Amino acid sequence: MTLNNFTEGGEGGDPSECDGEFHSNSERVVALSTGWYAEGKRCGDSIRIRAKGRSVLAKVVDECDSLHGCDREHGYQPPCRPNIVDASQAVWDALRITGDDVGEYPIVWSHASGADPRGMPGGPRHTLWGSLVLLSNGLLFLI
Repeated sequence: MTLNNFTEGGEGGDPSECDGEFHSNSERVVALSTGWYAEGKRCGDSIRIRAKGRSVLAKVVDECDSLHGCDREHGYQPPCRPNIVDASQAVWDALRITGDDVGEYPIVWSHASGADPRGMPGGPRHTLWGSLVLLSNGLLFLI
């Protein structure tokens, strides 16, 4: 998980893809990397994020573009890695991740409604550690 500022003037650049709005850092919102964003199919959905023995729900409001970047639309940021949940400060606070741990932290996340938008019962679970991605269906990606 990485930290993002979803407010106007924050490092994300333009308003959120899902609703065309900026969001307060007190809202529990996330941007998902391009593949997990699924062409907007997860817009407005809640995901459950687990870390440090805690769990929090956050709303998907944006894409963390894994294909493009370094332009005005993307706040001149480089493209996201393909295994990123980019979360607001409120998500970090709810998980009680503070100090030197803030910025990038390993998490597990799943689709919170109990069914993945692509029809996978119970939704996939994604475990992140550095650049290793393990899906509940047994696929392992090393990026």
